[in-house]
Amino acid sequence: MRFSLATLTLFILLTVTASPSANASLITFEDIPAMNISESTFTEAGYVFEMNKKALSTGEDCGIPTCVDNGSKYLLINYFPTGESFFSFARTDGLGFDFFGFDLGEGQVNRANNWAATIEISAVTMTGETINQSFNLDHINDGDAGIFEDFQTFTTNNDFTNLAFVVVNGFGAQDRNSYSVDNIQLSSVTVPEPASIFLLLLALLFVFGNRITSFKKS
Repeated sequence: MRFSLATLTLFILLTVTASPSANASLITFEDIPAMNISESTFTEAGYVFEMNKKALSTGEDCGIPTCVDNGSKYLLINYFPTGESFFSFARTDGLGFDFFGFDLGEGQVNRANNWAATIEISAVTMTGETINQSFNLDHINDGDAGIFEDFQTFTTNNDFTNLAFVVVNGFGAQDRNSYSVDNIQLSSVTVPEPASIFLLLLALLFVFGNRITSFKKS
């Protein structure tokens, strides 16, 4: 009986060790050079970002008028005509991920006619299902010289899991539909390495071999 319990314990430990594990990622855009991002594609923390046109990575002086401020770098989507202010992101290795939320703000101060009113996220899961959710900006934006919080923190619903990619789009402005994004909260699933699976199989063969030997001796 003690051998059976030890065998079961070993099996559970090996299975847990070889099981997929979740890796949390926080996209802060701190590694992206400040000001103009001339390329339409860039990577950070294992994710690839694609934009239909260039954007800004800012947190320093973004010119006149000033931009929203949260004390760090962020991505400012500012160069798009109405209805085209979008970017997308996905894992560089093509595997699935979960999307928990992000911080959103407006564009440049004193250009409220350019600010998007609504940010819509549209995601496609690894199984091909489409998921949508919208967030309304409060249009409180007084820049680095102000006293108000320029960014709002939003949380996605529980459906945004096992995603293939996410598209973020801004709507509702008279002109550019500008908005700012920071602190994108993600979690990915790490698939067990082949070596871990091989070791698990060897352990199982060893366990069942011992069981058969014990059965024959009895």
